[in-house]
Amino acid sequence: MTHDSLLHTLLDIGALNVFLIWQTAFPKWEARQGTRKRCYFLSEVAKSLVLPQLNHSKEEVTGIPLSVCAVMESILGEPVTSKADPKLDPTKRGKCHVCTYEGRGTGYKDKKNSANKVKQSCISCHMKVCNKHCHITARRICKICDKE
Repeated sequence: MTHDSLLHTLLDIGALNVFLIWQTAFPKWEARQGTRKRCYFLSEVAKSLVLPQLNHSKEEVTGIPLSVCAVMESILGEPVTSKADPKLDPTKRGKCHVCTYEGRGTGYKDKKNSANKVKQSCISCHMKVCNKHCHITARRICKICDKE
């Protein structure tokens, strides 16, 4: 048994024990759920554990991708806006993150293998992106964000 499967087994046993104690203490809790009581209970426990962290994080949202902000909004029910990361200053040049992701920015510093240095950034993820790896319409969107 690996360490991960052991951890997951222990978490599952602990969650089952907590559910049984809760069900003993509150036998009429969510009777309409029927056989899905345990699943509903675990999702409520997970939400109660995550909500304080999300409330704390929404005040200092810096450099978090917009997809994560969208999930935070769906859970919290409030708008969450990501502030631009200070490292991603629009006036400074940086390597295209798609070129770097494709492996062109690592290794020798050849002209062929180096990532493009650019000033513009994607409006979705706020990462630097070159003209080769973005769709320029009314807004600049990198090809990675465009797939989502």
